[in-house]
Amino acid sequence: MRYLTPPGQGARLAIDNNGATFPALLIKASGVGDGNVAILVDGNEFTFDTCFDGTAGRGNCGLNDLAELFDTESDLGAGDIAEFNTNNHSKLKKAVSGARLVGIISTAPAIILEGSGSKVMSGIYEPKTGKAPIALRGRVPVKVNLESGPIEVGDPITISSVAGVGKKATSSGYIVGYAFEAFDGQIFGSPTSANAGKIIAVVENGYWLADNALDVFGSPEVAVDTVQALQSWLANLGLIIGMDLVRIKEIVVDVLTADTVTTSEVSVNNFEIRDAATGEMYCVSVLGDTNTTTPAILPEGVPWSKVKGECAEP
Repeated sequence: MRYLTPPGQGARLAIDNNGATFPALLIKASGVGDGNVAILVDGNEFTFDTCFDGTAGRGNCGLNDLAELFDTESDLGAGDIAEFNTNNHSKLKKAVSGARLVGIISTAPAIILEGSGSKVMSGIYEPKTGKAPIALRGRVPVKVNLESGPIEVGDPITISSVAGVGKKATSSGYIVGYAFEAFDGQIFGSPTSANAGKIIAVVENGYWLADNALDVFGSPEVAVDTVQALQSWLANLGLIIGMDLVRIKEIVVDVLTADTVTTSEVSVNNFEIRDAATGEMYCVSVLGDTNTTTPAILPEGVPWSKVKGECAEP
């Protein structure tokens, strides 16, 4: 193992572990308190750094999230909400209403994943051209407005009609997190322009279901489309569902219990029938020949037998 200080690379310490079969760096510690290993950037964990966009304070650059660097197509900035780009899947773009959301662009990530490597960052982050960090976990600032009304702590955040800007989610759909602070259109008591601003959100990328169970589909139109798609899929399997009717192409069961059975054709080896007068059960079967002690001839000339009692197991 060699300890290097490569010229021009700006590193105070570099460890070259190429070809070794053991870790380049191993820290083994034990104890109690605030932790065994701590990394403090800029030497003061109690002060807020100034972000690259000039904002400061309120936890905007508090190093509270883990992010991954992505290629971007449009001008994504800190706090913007990004979406998948269907025209160029390798690059993200600013989200619009109705899109499948990827997440929030981090303002000052504590750790950034870049391909096969990762970086522990300081409070000041200068984004690269054509790239932006998507927050995966933690707390980050996110742009919001009052399109769905005032935002309370714990409200889910989704995309609004303004590209890249979030709002309070009121129906089921994709969200990027939950509000960590309230927003009523004012910051520190001063009104914001267009009732928009930034709040801290706890990152949670995924699909959110509204509390109202009837709103699971988001809208009546989506509910109808979903039911029709399900009916079509089941029809391909031979199961047709209508009003008070289920039509099945073929069914195999051990026991079938029903109040009324109406059919145009039935195929059985034998069947049990109860005498209406006595209530006694009889096993009725079709015979292969007419040499029987109790034959009865159907109008079609088919021999059959009726024996008192239940039919024996085949």
